[in-house]
Parts: sequence; structure tokens; C-alpha cells
Amino acid sequence: MQWLLDQPEVAEVFFPGLDGDPDGILERQMRGTGAMIAFRLAGGYAAASAVASAVQLFTHAVSLGGVDSLIQHPAALTHRPVPPEARPAADVLRLSIGLENVGDLIADLAQALAGLPGDAAASADDALVRADAVHNSSRLAPGGAQPADFGAIGRFLEEL
Repeated sequence: MQWLLDQPEVAEVFFPGLDGDPDGILERQMRGTGAMIAFRLAGGYAAASAVASAVQLFTHAVSLGGVDSLIQHPAALTHRPVPPEARPAADVLRLSIGLENVGDLIADLAQALAGLPGDAAASADDALVRADAVHNSSRLAPGGAQPADFGAIGRFLEEL
């Protein structure tokens, strides 16, 4: 989670337990935090759409779940017919984390952020360097993903 929080292009991150569990809701209602993350991008709808289109390892999907990592831009897909006052913010992306290698997932998000226009792209280039340094993982190349790792979800959530 920290990697995502450290990205200047990310305005806000939503994840159960991110702020601890001050009201005890997680303890009473859940057995863990799960593998779903939502975040807002500082660049609005255009940035969210660009990142959702630029990821290579995450599959752009309408529903979230399964063993593959998925990304969803609700404003562009599932929530278009919803009245504007009931929609999530246009800059929100949702991730469902699968079994892929943690470094590969972070590298994929970093390269997608690096494709954002203007100042966002410059800071996203720094994100690629940070992702490589922190996770000692190479950037994605076609077919270059690491094999599935059943402990990846927990490590990704800890590292992201």
C-alpha cells in the first residue's frame, strides 16, 4: 500500500484498515482486509482512463474477482448509466489483486503512471525507478511476467 500512497499522481487510496481499525469494524465484520483497492488519481477522469488503458498485466474488467489481477474504471464502464450524484468520482480506479508476482504488478502500475501527460509523467518516471529499487524487479516485457505466487496478494498489499 505504501508504494501507491507514495505516488504523487495518486490523490487518495481506499482500503479496509488503511487507517487502522478505530471502530473495530474489520474485527467484527471481516476475516481479513481482502484484495480490493480503490484509488483516485490527481489528473481526474483522463488520468484514470489513461492508466486503465495503459496497464499490461492487469486486465480491464467490468467485474472484479478471480485469480488474475483486474482493473476497473467505474466512470467509464459500470457506472455510466448511474445518476451523476450516485457515481464514484471520475478519477477512481479499482484493483482486484490476483496471484501475479508483486514486483510485476507494481512495475505495471508504474509504467502506466509514467504514460500520463505533463508533470504527472515526469513524477511517474520517478515511480518506475522507485518501483525497481524497492522491489528489485525488472519492468514488464511482453510475456515477461513472473510465475503465479500464492502469497502474492498479501505481499502486494503490504508493499503497494
